[in-house]
Amino acid sequence: MYRASVSTCATSRRVPKIAEQLRNDGLEVLANGPDGMRRRIADEVPKWRDIIAKAGIKPV
Repeated sequence: MYRASVSTCATSRRVPKIAEQLRNDGLEVLANGPDGMRRRIADEVPKWRDIIAKAGIKPV
């Protein structure tokens, strides 16, 4: 899945129409490579873990 996401981001940056559609669908197009993806995950997981715990959300 990760490779597909990287491929989609790389393609969308070359094809403005795809990037525009993704933005219209509420997605943020980033092409920061594997290191950028690792940093984003490292930043996002703790934040969302806390939000989910405070909201009392349980797995389905």
